[in-house]
Amino acid sequence: MIGELLQTIRNRKELLLTVVFMFFISVLVSFSWWDDLQAIALSAFLVVSSYFLISGKIQVNSLSLMDLSWLGFIVLGAMSIFWSTDLSLVWFQLASWSMLIIWSIYIKRLSIPTSFEKIFHLTLAAIFIIVTAENLFGMLTGISYSGEQWQKIYRNNSNYSACYLVSLLPFIWYWDSKQVVYKFINGLFAGSALLLLFRFHASGAIVAFLIIAGIMISNYLRNQDWFKWIYLLPILLVLGGGFLYQYESMFAVGDFTWARQTSRIFFIESSWLSFLKEPLVGWGLGHWHIGVYEYDYSPSYKVAYGYKQFYSHNLYSRLLVELGIIGFLLFFIPFIYTLVQSKFRLLNPFEKACYLNIIVYLVTITFNAIPTFHTYHFSAMELFTFFSVGYLNRNLVSNGIGNISPWFKYLFAILAILGTLWFGYHAKQHNTYYQSLKAEKAGDVDKAIAIMEDVYSPTFKTTHDFTTGLNNKLATFYLKKGDKKKAEENFKKSIELNPSNPMNLFAYANFLKSEQNLEEAKKFALSAHEKHTVNLRFINLLAEIAIEQKDLSLAKEYMEKIRLIAKNHATDGMDRRYINKLEKKLNSSNTQ
Repeated sequence: MIGELLQTIRNRKELLLTVVFMFFISVLVSFSWWDDLQAIALSAFLVVSSYFLISGKIQVNSLSLMDLSWLGFIVLGAMSIFWSTDLSLVWFQLASWSMLIIWSIYIKRLSIPTSFEKIFHLTLAAIFIIVTAENLFGMLTGISYSGEQWQKIYRNNSNYSACYLVSLLPFIWYWDSKQVVYKFINGLFAGSALLLLFRFHASGAIVAFLIIAGIMISNYLRNQDWFKWIYLLPILLVLGGGFLYQYESMFAVGDFTWARQTSRIFFIESSWLSFLKEPLVGWGLGHWHIGVYEYDYSPSYKVAYGYKQFYSHNLYSRLLVELGIIGFLLFFIPFIYTLVQSKFRLLNPFEKACYLNIIVYLVTITFNAIPTFHTYHFSAMELFTFFSVGYLNRNLVSNGIGNISPWFKYLFAILAILGTLWFGYHAKQHNTYYQSLKAEKAGDVDKAIAIMEDVYSPTFKTTHDFTTGLNNKLATFYLKKGDKKKAEENFKKSIELNPSNPMNLFAYANFLKSEQNLEEAKKFALSAHEKHTVNLRFINLLAEIAIEQKDLSLAKEYMEKIRLIAKNHATDGMDRRYINKLEKKLNSSNTQ
C-alpha cells in the first residue's frame, strides 16, 4: 500500500502539488496580506497546473454540462463590462469566479487512484482539526469572537469560522478508521466544533449542520448503522431544539432572531426589485450594491448617526441582480446537476463528505456573505466546495463536445496567467492605497494626492472595497490643497460611478453649500436623504441649508424630524449636538 502510494507520488507530481497547495491555502493566519497572497497562490497554482494539461499528463477530451455552464458564466460576466456603471467593479469578481471555476474543472480532470484519494481525505480531515484547534484556542484564551479582535487575528469573523468548520466536518466524520485513537480524536474535535457553533451564534452554520446531520442519520438508518445513528441523534436534537428556542434560551442563536434578520430580508426584497429592472443579464458583475442601494433601507437599520453599505448576505439574490436569470442559472446548474446525479447512498466515504460539503455551501450562502470569495476576502471554504463539485463530477456520465482539447488547454493557461496578473496588480494597489492615507494623515497632502492618483484607474480601480470611492478621497485631498475645481470634478465623478451611495451625494452637497450654491446643495442633500431617511447628518445638512435660505419654518421641521428619529434609533448623542447647534443658528438668524 505505502509502496504503491510512493510510486503514484513519483509518477503523478500534479497530485502531490494539489495536496500541498490545498493544505497551504487553508490555514487561518494573522497576516495583513494573507487574503491577497491566497488569491495569487490559487491563480499561480493554476498556471503551473496548465503545464500538466498542455503536456498531456491530464487529459481533456470533451466539455461536460458543468464545464459549458460555468464557462458560459465567465463569458457573460466578461460581457457585463458593456452594460455596467463602473467598469472597475467587474474585474475582481470576474477573476475570482474564473479561478474557482477552472480550479474545479482541473480537479474534475485529475485521474486519482484509490490510494491517493485517501491522501485527499486525510488532508481535509487534518485541515478540519487544525482550524478547529485554532478557533478553540481563540475561544479558550478569551478572544472576543464578536469583535474586531477575532477578525484581526484570524483574518475573518466568527461567522466564517463557523461556516468553515461545518463545511469540513463531514471529512472527519466519514474518515473510515478502526483505530481507537483516531475515533477519540474524531469525537473530541467534532464535539469542539459543535461547541464553537454555539459560542459563535452563527445561524447559517447551524442550519447547515442540522441539514447534513439529518442526511447522515437518514443514510445510517438505511444502512442499519445503529451505532452512528444513536451517536448523531442527541447532537441533532440538542442543536435543533436550541435553534428553535432562539435567543431567549441558553442556546443563544442571536443573529437568527427576527429583529436581526430584518436588514437581510430587506436586501432580499430590494434585490428582487433590482432584478426585475434588469431580469435577463443583470446590472453587471460586482454591481449588486448599485442596484440594491437605490432603495432606502432605513426601516431595517436602527442606527441614525452613520451610514454603511453592507455586502450581500445572500449569493442567490446577489447573482440575480448582477447577471440576471441567465447568469444565475449558468452558475447554479453545475451544483444542482452534481447533487441530483450523484446518488448519495452509492458514494464512497470521501465522496459523501464532498457531497455534504456542497450542501453546507449552498445553505450558508443563503445567510452569510463570508463563505464567498469577494474583494479583500479569500474563502478557502469556497475553494473546497468547488473542489468537491469537480471531484464528484469525475464519475458522472455527461455528453460533451468532443475534440476540444487543443484550444481548451491554452484557454485554461491564458485564464490562469491573467488571473495571476490581476491579483498581483490588485495586491499592489491595495497596499499603495494605504500609503496614500498615511501620507495624508502625516500632513503631506501633495504626496497623498500623487499616490492616490497613481492608484486610481477609471478602467481597473475606482473604489477601495466597494464602498469607498477613490474619487471621494481625491476630492477631499484636493479640498485640503485648495484646488476646488479638481475637488468638484472628483465629487461629480463619484456620483456618476455610484449614484446609489447617499454618502457621495452628501459629500457633494456639503461642498456646494460651502460654495454658497444653496439650491444645488439642497437638491443633492434631498437625494441623499431620500436614499436613507433616518441619517441625522443628511437631515442636519438640510436644516442648515434651510436656515441659510431664511426658510426657518422648514428648518424647524427638520429639527423636529431629528427628535422623532432619536426616539427609535441609536444616535450616539448626535441628535443633541445637532439640535443645540441648529438652535443657536436659528437664534442668530432671528436676531439679524
